[in-house]
Amino acid sequence: MQTRTIAFRTRTTLVGLMAVFLCTPAWTDWHQVSNVPQWGRFSLLTSVDFAGRMWVFGPQRQRDGAVWNSPDGVEWERTLGTSPWPLNGDLAWTRHATAVFDNKIWLVTGFSYSASIGLWSSSDGLNWTQVLASPPWVHNTGGPCVVHDGKLWVIGERSHYNPSPEKGVWCSSDGITWTKTGDGAALGERTEHSALAYDGKIWVLGGYVSGDVRDFVNDVWYTVDGANWVQATEHAAWSPRNGHATIAYAGKMWVIGGGHNDVWYSTDGAAWTPATLAAEWPPRDTHASVVFDDKMWVIGGDAYGCSGVWSSTDGAHWSDEGMRLAPWGKARITTSVKSVAKDGELWVVEGPGTPAEGNTVWRSSDGEHWTQLPGPPPWEQRWRYGFVAYGGKIWILGGKGGPQDESPDCYYLNDVWSSEDGQNWEQTSGAAPWSARASHATAVFDGRMWILGGCAPHCMSDVWHSSDGQNWSQACAAAPWLTAYLDVAVFDNKLWVFGKGPNTTFDGYPRDIWSSSDGQEWVHVSKAPPWEGRQQGRIDPLFAAYAGMLWVGGGRVWFDENYGYTSDTWYSPDGVQWTPATAVPWTARGEQASAVFNNKLWMIGGTGDTGFTHETWFYQSEIVFTAIPEGAWKEEGEGLTLSVGIQGAVGNVTYLWIKDGEALDGQTSSVLTIPSLQLSDQGYYWCIVTDESESKTVYQSPRAYVQVFPAGSLSGTSLPFIALAIVATIVVGALVVRHKRSHAEPPSRSEG
Repeated sequence: MQTRTIAFRTRTTLVGLMAVFLCTPAWTDWHQVSNVPQWGRFSLLTSVDFAGRMWVFGPQRQRDGAVWNSPDGVEWERTLGTSPWPLNGDLAWTRHATAVFDNKIWLVTGFSYSASIGLWSSSDGLNWTQVLASPPWVHNTGGPCVVHDGKLWVIGERSHYNPSPEKGVWCSSDGITWTKTGDGAALGERTEHSALAYDGKIWVLGGYVSGDVRDFVNDVWYTVDGANWVQATEHAAWSPRNGHATIAYAGKMWVIGGGHNDVWYSTDGAAWTPATLAAEWPPRDTHASVVFDDKMWVIGGDAYGCSGVWSSTDGAHWSDEGMRLAPWGKARITTSVKSVAKDGELWVVEGPGTPAEGNTVWRSSDGEHWTQLPGPPPWEQRWRYGFVAYGGKIWILGGKGGPQDESPDCYYLNDVWSSEDGQNWEQTSGAAPWSARASHATAVFDGRMWILGGCAPHCMSDVWHSSDGQNWSQACAAAPWLTAYLDVAVFDNKLWVFGKGPNTTFDGYPRDIWSSSDGQEWVHVSKAPPWEGRQQGRIDPLFAAYAGMLWVGGGRVWFDENYGYTSDTWYSPDGVQWTPATAVPWTARGEQASAVFNNKLWMIGGTGDTGFTHETWFYQSEIVFTAIPEGAWKEEGEGLTLSVGIQGAVGNVTYLWIKDGEALDGQTSSVLTIPSLQLSDQGYYWCIVTDESESKTVYQSPRAYVQVFPAGSLSGTSLPFIALAIVATIVVGALVVRHKRSHAEPPSRSEG
């Protein structure tokens, strides 16, 4: 057998003879391209400067503990996988209070009718101690926490709906023993105010007063002792507001946002000067502000576009701290972004942000830099439409028209539009033979465009296909799956749908898997995959085929008789056996768009508990071995077969078999066959595998040692001798490998 010498590097650690080597795919290696901070578009935030980092604490809407930190405001690290304080009930929607005191971070959890509040502290942000399970200020609905006069202070809220006698102003020198200094009666029944320590006083500013006169206010109060309050002004120059942030910086008090994007400062609490009436960041409330690195920071908030992180040294000029926001993302409504790949570009069609804006079309060659096509397009604005790339064009199919997605004046469409460049559109059909509908699934399969299911508003389960967008054929009038909202993927030369079958028990959301090779006959592949059922269409998951796997990720799920979002991700080679990926980096969401582009799986946008996100992520698959060559004892003249199995390959795969560091000519498939062994065929064998991924990485299987004996020499050998010989071969083989590895600087032809 002819051989040739090669040199290469390997990604796989070499192991000894007969080792078991089955790898797990690294499905968690996602890369963020266009992004917001990974904590998502949170509101109800608090933030502190501690241990040279900025820390952000959010509400428990995602049931996973929202604690993040950053050394610069650009790169954010998730500190906690799950927070120790309560995650469920009304607490999920209230704001915590935080402060740095006694070289620790202190956190007062917000009010909940269904979960006890508490006081927690941490010296590193990672390990938390519950200092008090039941603090004396019962029902603190997010009242601020400040440090003043060497003590930790909690300025509780007094609410018309919760006039608890325990509410008031409390202080402690150790966080354990608390003293009530006053009931805060001068402040009234006030919520959503802000507080800070400045100039030797505690200050309370604005908020919502819910006493005899319920309204937003812009008054300013201060106290030295927590008992006696003085009103600095009844009406500050800034407008009445709540959800604003206040900080002390550069010898001044600052009021930032609160339903606005203005910034004000004062040195006495009575006279206020505007630093800017229109900061670069959008109007917002319930955001976090903190002084860090000699700058003022604005983080997150509640309103469109409030995912970013901004900083300023003067309050007038603000810098976006490196957040690469994808420019699309105006739409608040569901199913607002669809994506496909065409002509070496990623295309996004976005739902209307407002009735006046219409749909928008974007394209990108790298997922980071986006170009908006002139528009709006000629087709009427719509939601929950179908979007595919087919025949060198992008296509819009049906959807829901009207002023708003949930408006009673909405109506359903069955028109078909196409464009080669995203700018010039042609109406292929004004009324296709399939009935008007929205939330239908669309795919390209078997050289045709397909439409599956949908609603208008009743559920449908019909299947249609077309090769030109004008002439449509019905493949199935009533498929066995039935769901108002459907997800579809093309995998293993079949259509795969994610829906609910007629004989399954509803356990929150459907999770049946069906497949069809022709769109007419459907096979019930799996009735109950191990992952939780997800809602389709309205808040649907990622459902895609990539790198020889079927994927399900994210979506809306059923949590303990409540609905919520998840980020858990599963993959399967056959739709039956599912394996969970661990700790994907993107936050819980549903309704994200997906596409396979540049040999990567892309996930775009999505909606979570905190609203719509602009994020763009991609996953680049890596090859892993599911079967490896096995060593053998053979006699001269016998045949030999060695093979490898892989998964996670992208595009075409090439195989190259190696013997003792030399390539075997003609052995370029996953199976190595030698019909008749010769004594010279004895040695180490392994396989080199490459695919079309961007990394062009070379993957090497473990080595297998093949011992070739003279013909007839094994037939009379006793079993004990064979066993002893196997042990000896393993030991010798391991010593040879160890010897070769010790001289592998750099990797030689035999080492890879």
